[in-house]
Amino acid sequence: MTEHRISAFFKDQVSRIVQIKEWKHGDKKALKKRLQEAGIFQFTELPSRKSLKKAILEKRVKVNGKLSTNSTWVLIGDEIELLPQKHNTLKLTKTELKLNHKIKILHEDHDILAVVKPPGINTNGNSTSTLENIVRNQLKNSDIYPAHRLDKDTHGIVIFYKNITSSNWLCKAFEERKIHKEYIALVCGNFPTHIHQISTKINAKNSLTKVEKLGEINWPIHGTVSLIKAVPITGRKHQIRVHLQSVGYPVVGDPIYSSEKRYKGSGLFLSCIYIRFKNQRSGELLTIKTYPHKKFLKALSKLDLNCETL
Repeated sequence: MTEHRISAFFKDQVSRIVQIKEWKHGDKKALKKRLQEAGIFQFTELPSRKSLKKAILEKRVKVNGKLSTNSTWVLIGDEIELLPQKHNTLKLTKTELKLNHKIKILHEDHDILAVVKPPGINTNGNSTSTLENIVRNQLKNSDIYPAHRLDKDTHGIVIFYKNITSSNWLCKAFEERKIHKEYIALVCGNFPTHIHQISTKINAKNSLTKVEKLGEINWPIHGTVSLIKAVPITGRKHQIRVHLQSVGYPVVGDPIYSSEKRYKGSGLFLSCIYIRFKNQRSGELLTIKTYPHKKFLKALSKLDLNCETL
């Protein structure tokens, strides 16, 4: 397959240094903090403890000029330096270049960006063909980061933050469950109308998804499938897929949680089509909507259901 080369993201990025004038996270009156706490929200690229820990493990964080560990103490007045990521020249295949021009932007303002993630690509990670890298290349902007993730095979809305201010309030809103998200899914079988929520624990953690049956489709080959609206209240990995499988109605085309061979190769029929939240800077209540992917829309056409009503 033919490969094309493009310049690496962050090619012009240099080390960035901030002097700690106040704590951005946790106890604001503490005299000193460990680096894993002190560094949170100090850089746009590091909005969480997880992202900070990763940068520290990659030996990209210094305190007062010295490479540091998670347990390094930091005082008010100290300097934290973030070294640039090491990127080799990125290689994009023809398929990836094609995707590069198909990322749809639903909303953009000073703080955030909302796009539609196609199925089949990761939100972020080490691959060159992640949504994060494709969007950065499309917009020629390496300082935007996804505030949350969708599974590789899941289609739908992903929100990016564009500055340290929006990273603070947006990531906090996700943590405090102030972001309302709605998914639609096709599931195997005739889903019962009396099931309105699923609370099966995931990895021993409490989890909750609200569900509503919207209709049924009788496919000549695939048999009966049901259209479900799912609203995750918690945010566990693969939550909707795990919950629907736990009650006996896995998502159509799920390669992990469904054993239904008749749906193999159809793709995952799960899409995040609606997100609502408040922009903390402007006070505006944002409502962002999209349609499911083409295969999903084709299946919906078999229902007597207007997609606008979802």
